[in-house]
Amino acid sequence: MKCNKAIYKELMKQHFDTIEEKENLVEYNGRYVYLKRVKYKLEGYDAYAYVGLDMQRKFMEANKTFQRAKDKKMNTDQVHEAMRKQGAFMIVSSNEIQTTQLIPLYYTRQQVEQVFDLGKNNAN
Repeated sequence: MKCNKAIYKELMKQHFDTIEEKENLVEYNGRYVYLKRVKYKLEGYDAYAYVGLDMQRKFMEANKTFQRAKDKKMNTDQVHEAMRKQGAFMIVSSNEIQTTQLIPLYYTRQQVEQVFDLGKNNAN
């Protein structure tokens, strides 16, 4: 879900500060993410938001921030604020999915979409 959506902002505000808990840590192919499932109502229907923090991405983005901080002469408050939500993401589903299964399902969906895209763009 894009970070400019109201529900993204609301759920991140409510849950992001508590995401880095042991029970939320999920491993997938040597990659670690924190995932927290949050049930909410979307237009009267049950929906599930998976508030996530990708540790690898957080560190990559932090390194870029450190480089920019030096160039732009940012103070520590500015650096801290810039880093606060790095690596954050949210996946929304109408189905309740185990957090340990969410990342494999997401990557499978992405691969299927790429196959259809290749077929659609390269076929007569």
